[in-house]
Amino acid sequence: MFKSVLAAQAASLIGWAALGHNDRVGGLVYGDDEHYEIKPRRSKQSLLQLLNRLVRVNQSLHSEARPQRDALGTALLRGREVLRPGSLVIVICDERALSDAAEQQLSLLSRHCDLLLMPLSDPLDHALPAAGLLRFAERGAQLELDTLNYDLRQAYRAMSEARIARWERLAQKLRVLLMPLSTQSEMVEQLREYLNPQRPGAGR
Repeated sequence: MFKSVLAAQAASLIGWAALGHNDRVGGLVYGDDEHYEIKPRRSKQSLLQLLNRLVRVNQSLHSEARPQRDALGTALLRGREVLRPGSLVIVICDERALSDAAEQQLSLLSRHCDLLLMPLSDPLDHALPAAGLLRFAERGAQLELDTLNYDLRQAYRAMSEARIARWERLAQKLRVLLMPLSTQSEMVEQLREYLNPQRPGAGR
């Protein structure tokens, strides 16, 4: 499963649950070269519009468009401009997207809104596959990696652990919920585990 698909699944499940509680649903959808804003409403049309925009952005991720620099930070800045105080803001993003600017915007946003952070990852984000020599090419640039190299594998894993720790520190600092999701497991099962009152650390 792609992280973009996992993001769409999470948004869909949360959106329908919110409508079931008679809450308004809207969102900001940011991709590599486009973004959409859906105003919060208590209507299926609003949620369907949000999900439709997610599909559009997911399709554009496979194009050759140059990725937008710090799309998460830009989206959060826009969110601060349009969100009402007291709103519940669910941030669904790539685990790798947490920049200094995005962290600052989340800190400012948390002063007036409730936050739920849902960074997404896949196995490749946390460990290199033992596949030997791999070559990557993008927009004329080429990169060659020996994935069996011990030092490289350790450095890659250390970067992954640093990202995870950064998200955890941020959530603790802001006193907000953190629910990382992985493409390795079914999304519903992961959410059920987080909501399990018997889970170690639950209720903190």
